[in-house]
Amino acid sequence: MSEVRPLRRARVFISGVLEKTVPGRDIFERYRPPFDLEADMLFAATFVPTVELSRSFQSVQFLDIAGSTPLILWFSRVRMLCHGPAGQRQCLDETSGFGYNELNVVALLRARRLFVPVIYASGGLTQRLGHRYGMPKRPVDMTFFADREKVISAATFVRARSEARASLLASGRLLAKVVDWPAPWWSWPAEFPDGSFIRAKIQSVPRAQLALVSGTLALDEPWLPRSAPLWRPGLYVPGLRMRLPAPERELLTHSPPPRPVP
Repeated sequence: MSEVRPLRRARVFISGVLEKTVPGRDIFERYRPPFDLEADMLFAATFVPTVELSRSFQSVQFLDIAGSTPLILWFSRVRMLCHGPAGQRQCLDETSGFGYNELNVVALLRARRLFVPVIYASGGLTQRLGHRYGMPKRPVDMTFFADREKVISAATFVRARSEARASLLASGRLLAKVVDWPAPWWSWPAEFPDGSFIRAKIQSVPRAQLALVSGTLALDEPWLPRSAPLWRPGLYVPGLRMRLPAPERELLTHSPPPRPVP
């Protein structure tokens, strides 16, 4: 008779936090939704050829403007993650070694929906949680720096490098009052390549600063064969707070999902 060995626990560093994991165990058993995030985000935009996106994602109806599809990007530093049901919330932040950088790439669709072809993140925990939602999260070597005057961020890949430099304008408090006035509010549905989707609940926008952006989007992706210059107008939102509910397909088994605010 063969020897039965106990399941071995692995000890790994995830976003600077030492965590015990059990192979094959659902990550939601350790980190339970909903998830509250606090992040500094630099929003930028660019155009990419619609034909290239459609070739890679044939069933997706991208917004086509003279042969190009607008992409919304955000270079970000996620500083805090809270998880668990009410009354049992636990938080990880930079004082405990938590924190990671992330580059989100979002395409506009013909309907009032979004499509996320890829997300790059420097933290292992967010990659595992993202995969549980169906998010196409991939590891990346990424930097993010921000002060009162500028934001500089870069994501380095094997054969490409995306970067953004932003000069910040004004204090951002007046614009924040406009953006934050209806909060909390729900984002448009964001779809992923595997067919799943999610809506984020924007809880707080303490500041929103207009910015002048320079840089390029360059990825190791077949739908972006050439680098794309970033548009000059941008927006920097430090301290943005949002909530990610349980995966939409799980919510549908219990109650109707929240509807986004028009």
